[in-house]
Amino acid sequence: MSDLEPLLTAQIVPPERAADFLRAMDIEIEDLYAAVAAGERAAGALDHFAPPMAPGFVRWVELVAELRRRLAATERWFPDNRRGQPASRHIASRRTLAVMSGDAATGSAGSIHGPHVVRRKGMATADSFRPDEVLFPLSALRPAARSGGALAGTWVLLYCDDGAAVRLEVSQPSGFDEDSGQFTGWMVRVLLDDWRPGDRRPGDRRGPESGLESGLGAATDLQLFRSVA
Repeated sequence: MSDLEPLLTAQIVPPERAADFLRAMDIEIEDLYAAVAAGERAAGALDHFAPPMAPGFVRWVELVAELRRRLAATERWFPDNRRGQPASRHIASRRTLAVMSGDAATGSAGSIHGPHVVRRKGMATADSFRPDEVLFPLSALRPAARSGGALAGTWVLLYCDDGAAVRLEVSQPSGFDEDSGQFTGWMVRVLLDDWRPGDRRPGDRRGPESGLESGLGAATDLQLFRSVA
C-alpha cells in the first residue's frame, strides 16, 4: 500500500484515555474486545476444508454481529442497515458505528500512511456519503460535534489481525474519495490496546495472509465483501 497518500488526523486519543472517551459515546471498551474475541472464535472453529477466504469473512461477520448485539442490549443503540452496510446507530445522537478491516497502521499513532481500509470500498460506501443516505451523512463529516455532551457523527471500528494480535481503533473519518475507494483522513482516532488471544493454535489460518485481507483477489466479484469488510 505504499502508493496510498498519507492521511491527516486532527486528534489522537491514546489507549490510556480510550475507555473514558468511548464511554462518553455510550461504547464500553469491554464490548469491543468481546466482539473481537467472538470473531476470533468463529474463525478458529473452521477447519482446513473451508475456503481460504472463509476465516476473514467469518471473523468479520461474527465481530459485527456480537458488537451490534451488545450495543443493542444497552438500549442506547439499534442495528441499522443501509445498502448492505451493517452499522449500529445511537438513538440519542444518531451517530453510527460500522466495522471494517484496516491495514497495518491500524491502532498505531506513528504511521503516516494510515490507517486505510484493506479493501477498496465500492458504490455502497460511496453512496452512503451522499445526502440521500444516512449511514455516512456528509453533514457528519465535519469537526467532531457534540450531542448531549457526547461526540456525534460517523465512526468506524477498524481492526487488523497481524497473526499475533488484533490491532484496534475507533475513528471518525473526515471524508471519502470515491475514486480511490478510501477514507481521506480522520477527525479523531481512538487507539485501543491490542487484543491478544491466549491460545492461538498452530495452523490457525489468521493474520494478513488469510481472509478478507488478501484471500479475495481483484477478480473475485463479491461486492458485499468489498463494500462492508
